Amino acid sequence: VAEKQSLLGGESYLSNGVFYVVGTTLQETAGIGVSPEDTWAGRLAAEGSAWDEARAAYQKKLFDLAPAWIDRAQADYNAVFADPAAYRGTTTDIVLPKNGLGDMTSVMTPLRDALVSKGLTTTTGIRATAFILDEDGKVVGMRFRAEESNHVVDIQARAVVVATGGFAGNQEMMALNVPSQAEAGCLASCGHSM
Repeated sequence: VAEKQSLLGGESYLSNGVFYVVGTTLQETAGIGVSPEDTWAGRLAAEGSAWDEARAAYQKKLFDLAPAWIDRAQADYNAVFADPAAYRGTTTDIVLPKNGLGDMTSVMTPLRDALVSKGLTTTTGIRATAFILDEDGKVVGMRFRAEESNHVVDIQARAVVVATGGFAGNQEMMALNVPSQAEAGCLASCGHSM
């Protein structure tokens, strides 16, 4: 994994750590039995006309996949979340990191350490600048530039997965760069896309 920031996981460490999710094992264990269907209907109603059909479909995919991500991060990668039963107020559709808002270290550090223990190799402080293509135009790696030294680093690979600051959340950029996945994200109105 090549990471632009100095820590594997990058800007996720700066996140406030609010996971908008219902139906996790963590919530069920805490006695929070909120209906995902009712929660989704409420979110859809709250957004009103702000979401077009494509954006609503994208958000629904995220909503449906979020519980499995939380469960797996906790069970398989030792991520630590706060006990939802201890939250103040009546919030039943979120999960927070162990020490509350801004504590993404309790989620990201165990995730990183578990992946490294499984054989993941990492390089930090390099920014992707271009795909490396073979003579047939197939992607066979990525070119990076070291943030501090400005040196070029080429990494060849059997497969390349690009996960960058909401890139996949922007249909316009996806259509331009990865046409087969153009409908994976929301329209260009996603403010987090880089």
